[in-house]
Amino acid sequence: FATQDPRLLSVGGNTGTTNSFTGIDVSALTNGVFNGATLAQGNNLQCFIYQLIQAEAPGLLTGLYEDLTEALRPLMENLQENTKGLGCPRLMGVNRSLYDRFPGYGRARGKG
Repeated sequence: FATQDPRLLSVGGNTGTTNSFTGIDVSALTNGVFNGATLAQGNNLQCFIYQLIQAEAPGLLTGLYEDLTEALRPLMENLQENTKGLGCPRLMGVNRSLYDRFPGYGRARGKG
């Protein structure tokens, strides 16, 4: 799908009004590990997506499961298996402050 419409690869969100999608700079989000150019190289897009899921899933699912570690185990094991051997640059963290401009993110966190 992304080859037909590259906008599908955009990282960002709606800022609260119609047609207000605002992108997030991938380099800022990943603290410089990935950027728009490096995502197009080798396995980097796959690495970025898998590692972003690994980084964000615990925060997104907190409060939904009594034992979050056990609930996430199948997902995390699958992601680890799929990234093995890809030579992924290591994503050490995600700059979550970039999400603060998106009202839905705040509401999902109980902040609005």
